[in-house]
Amino acid sequence: MALFTWPADHPTTASLIFVTLTTFLSYYAYSQYHLNATRRAFKLRHGCQPVSSVLTGVGLFGIWNLLAIIKAKRGNRFLEFFHRRHAELGTTYLNRGWVGRKLVITNDPENIKAALATRFEDWYVFCLWCMSQRW
Repeated sequence: MALFTWPADHPTTASLIFVTLTTFLSYYAYSQYHLNATRRAFKLRHGCQPVSSVLTGVGLFGIWNLLAIIKAKRGNRFLEFFHRRHAELGTTYLNRGWVGRKLVITNDPENIKAALATRFEDWYVFCLWCMSQRW
């Protein structure tokens, strides 16, 4: 039994589906390539160094990490949670797995100054999100 059969009765529809799917996949591949090239150029231009460590073992989509953060917040141990994590992983680390996102977490004053000086609008959006969550 075939999972997909080409609609022989409607060749125009099949061609349209093929062209649309090919266009979407090509655009996605190009946008990922362009994003990576832009990030690489930014790193070279500003002399960015890689993070000291990467947080792993956060579960599917970072669910274990998210649950640990919620538990720490509810127990009024939010600052202690991140203080312990920074003691284990260093002042700046990469958190992978937050619903497919990469998040750089830092408590280094120089990194925070650089973030505020280069892309303040991005930092501001994150701060507003934190305030809206009543953290």
